[in-house]
Amino acid sequence: MHRRFGWTPTAALGLMLAVLIAGTPCRSIAQTVLKVWTPWPSYADVFEKLKAEFRKTHPDITVQTTEMPEAQYRAAVKSALAANAGPDIITAVPGRTGMNFFADAGALVDLTPYYEKFHWADHYPQWITQDLTYTTKAGHKGMWVVPTHVASLFLFYDPTFFTEHHLDVPQTFDQFLGYCKAANAAGVIPLAFGDGGGGWMGVEYISYLLDQTMGSAGVEALVNGKSSWTAPGALKAAQALVEMNEARCFQPGVVSTPPPTALALWIAGKAGMLYAGDWSFADVQRQNPDLYGRMKLLDGQRIDQARPMKPASALGDSLAITSFSKSRDAAVAWLDFMAGQTGQLIWLHDAKRIVARTALNTAANGASAVQEEDVALLAGGTGVDLDYPLWPQTYSALEKALQDVLNGSQTPQHAMAAVQAVDQSQWQAPH
Repeated sequence: MHRRFGWTPTAALGLMLAVLIAGTPCRSIAQTVLKVWTPWPSYADVFEKLKAEFRKTHPDITVQTTEMPEAQYRAAVKSALAANAGPDIITAVPGRTGMNFFADAGALVDLTPYYEKFHWADHYPQWITQDLTYTTKAGHKGMWVVPTHVASLFLFYDPTFFTEHHLDVPQTFDQFLGYCKAANAAGVIPLAFGDGGGGWMGVEYISYLLDQTMGSAGVEALVNGKSSWTAPGALKAAQALVEMNEARCFQPGVVSTPPPTALALWIAGKAGMLYAGDWSFADVQRQNPDLYGRMKLLDGQRIDQARPMKPASALGDSLAITSFSKSRDAAVAWLDFMAGQTGQLIWLHDAKRIVARTALNTAANGASAVQEEDVALLAGGTGVDLDYPLWPQTYSALEKALQDVLNGSQTPQHAMAAVQAVDQSQWQAPH
């Protein structure tokens, strides 16, 4: 008879081994905890998705993000880096007001070898790559950050609003002043603009205007200390803000209105235009999807008809590795993921940002009409965003000066002379 089951010493040994193996817990993968600080709590959900995708290919790295309000962020990072403590990776806008401060202090890792190894720069347009190299005050030339997306600023408008209120979309600065008067006559706000909360939006707006009054070369000379804030072009840009105020282009209390309040006015249909950055796209899409689907970017307000209108733009959120990080390989892996297509498309889809790999900002990849329009305008040239290159002291002086101009307490001449005095002292001081 054929025996269906047999019991032999060999079989018994096999059974014992199987039981022992089954009863032994699997050894867990050794984990590297990577600490990442970010200044935008509103992107917490985006980071959760990024971390989940990253974990699929890096199960041995746990990315631990800490989000805090931007108003507290820089001071917290500065304090942590001074104590050689805190995160492995910091997130900020580069420039003397941001990343370059930490590069100057020797607190960041030069990423040049990794740019070469992973070919990160191959995917960026020329206007981004030219801003990636910075020479510290100690003379160390390096590439300190990997950008995830860009920050560009425009005048947004709603075509339906203009049709309903029988208003013409302006193209020149003179037409814009006329539009402001017509909008006021119709009982609506021409331009929602929030310069409260420190006055930084005034700096952003004059960034937009200076390219028209001084040209790219003139603005570059200005920010490099080779021109003056009292030069005719700089005064003309400040005077433009005075003329806009006199034409009642802004809502009352412009210097005390925080940017989120101005955004809310526009989303609610109380204003025809908004001056803001592409970081506002997600809020518009979330709060008023119909408006997001039809909003446009104004390619106009030209002061000099011979010059094309360029949006003010700079590197947006960027990542840097701190010099005291003990998890360098893991940090580089996170940067490589964030610079890669998977990470970039999450920023495009979930944060509605214009990603640094600008070729990815297409309808085929899920970009909206306004995101595509943003990229098309950027491709035509960008103006200098003064949030990027100014000395911190000059930046603060400019914030105050423009608030004084907007509230009428200072003439452009006096206000810009004060900025020039601060800026000149910074160029002359040892650093």
